[in-house]
Amino acid sequence: MKNKTIVLTAVLVLLVINLFSIASALSLRDVSVSPSEVAPGEKTELSFSVKNSFDDDIKNVQIALLLIANPSLGISESAFAASSSSVVSFDEISSEKSKTASFDLIAKPDSDAGVYSIPVLVSYTSNNVPKQEMFSVSATINAKPVFVLSQETRLMQNQKNTISIKITNIGLAKAKFLEVELGSGNYDLITGDKVYIGDLNSDDYDTASFDIFTRTSSLISFPVTLRYRDSTNQQYTESFAVTSKVYSRDEAIKIGLIQKSRTELYIGIIILLIVVYLVYRWIKKRRKRKMKEMGR
Repeated sequence: MKNKTIVLTAVLVLLVINLFSIASALSLRDVSVSPSEVAPGEKTELSFSVKNSFDDDIKNVQIALLLIANPSLGISESAFAASSSSVVSFDEISSEKSKTASFDLIAKPDSDAGVYSIPVLVSYTSNNVPKQEMFSVSATINAKPVFVLSQETRLMQNQKNTISIKITNIGLAKAKFLEVELGSGNYDLITGDKVYIGDLNSDDYDTASFDIFTRTSSLISFPVTLRYRDSTNQQYTESFAVTSKVYSRDEAIKIGLIQKSRTELYIGIIILLIVVYLVYRWIKKRRKRKMKEMGR
């Protein structure tokens, strides 16, 4: 029984050693992506070395990036496409030696920002036996949002105004946790100085409104700060200046922003009518008095 136990233990040890040697026979090293982050529609170069840790040379080595969906292997469609070939071949890789494979990739224009895993299938022949091993490398798609700010509210002097700042994201990436802050300037801020918007997708817009009181009629610059995170959760702070005209009452009437009040005209007409009526009554009374005097 003791001998059997020793034999079984030895067999298990040999199996473990054998499995470990097989698992570590090939390895991917020195993985490089340049540039490290790429925007949708842009190109990047992926390179890595394949090291042969076998005691023997391996032959007919084919290194393929699996970029097309393959449900049988549990592989979904990649966010990247090969701009040239997705396969690199070598006649052999000697024992304890490495060969470097390079691929030109392009991030698909409709891909969302994120870190993507790219399956790598290495096929080779060892001791005349065809073999395959699967690996994985990663590449990052990322792009900063690009903002355009505008203000189309008509602002009037010496009164409360609501300034609505329109924030348009014309970039390729979504902004997360977007917060808008209105700084101080030649105006009084009535409401709070921060408005939380949240997520702002590419090719979308939102508005942040603030109540202010303006005392001067001139061009006023409104300092605006945007704080947000990109899809990789990196935080950004950007500053802008939105310029808007504040109109006096006379200027607003002149260009037709507001209608001139007719109150004074109406009051004048009423006064004129009263005066005409009083004159009419006076003339009528005077005529009656004259007729009485003539009848005596």
